[in-house]
Amino acid sequence: MDKFTLKSNPLCLAPGMMRFCEQLAKCGQEDIARNVIAAWNEDPRVADAVLAGEYEVKGEMVIVECEERPADVFAELYARTKHKVKEYETDFDHDRDLIDRMGNDVPFIHIAREMGTHLIMFPPANHKDWPAKGETAPYLFATVDRYHMLGQVSTMVAYHKRHHPEELWTYYNGWRLMVTNPDEACRICSEYVKKISLEWANDS
Repeated sequence: MDKFTLKSNPLCLAPGMMRFCEQLAKCGQEDIARNVIAAWNEDPRVADAVLAGEYEVKGEMVIVECEERPADVFAELYARTKHKVKEYETDFDHDRDLIDRMGNDVPFIHIAREMGTHLIMFPPANHKDWPAKGETAPYLFATVDRYHMLGQVSTMVAYHKRHHPEELWTYYNGWRLMVTNPDEACRICSEYVKKISLEWANDS
């Protein structure tokens, strides 16, 4: 387990603020609650634990223990999905290379089907793979800006929902692999695109 300590500061006591965040989430304000918790620690596992009430109060500190990330994300993904793929198994090589390049803390949607796989990554707004503000980069058969690239994330998830709804869908949230479904994948993707767009809009 990874352990995090959230300390009180002159403006507010950590224990009281974490309880307040729990209440915010229960009232439908989870995004606000997560932003408040991120002021203490940006690791999304911390917010998950706090909003689930899984933390310990010690005086003016909050102790949060979180599940560790897999040592090898691709190896665990491969073990879970290899039985589904009968042809084009070399797709897994591309999956491994992309996960290694992006980093094991970058979330993704993975679709495993009889004729290969497809991997859709959700890198953060400041990831080196995005073109800088106002710039373009080669993408598929064109040169596009980062908003066009971001739009392709939604396009690909929607495409696979339409054409491969019964295949094996896996979601990695940055620390845990879990089986998902096309509808949930589209919801996750929509929230991701909205978040990245907002961060870019505020990019000075």
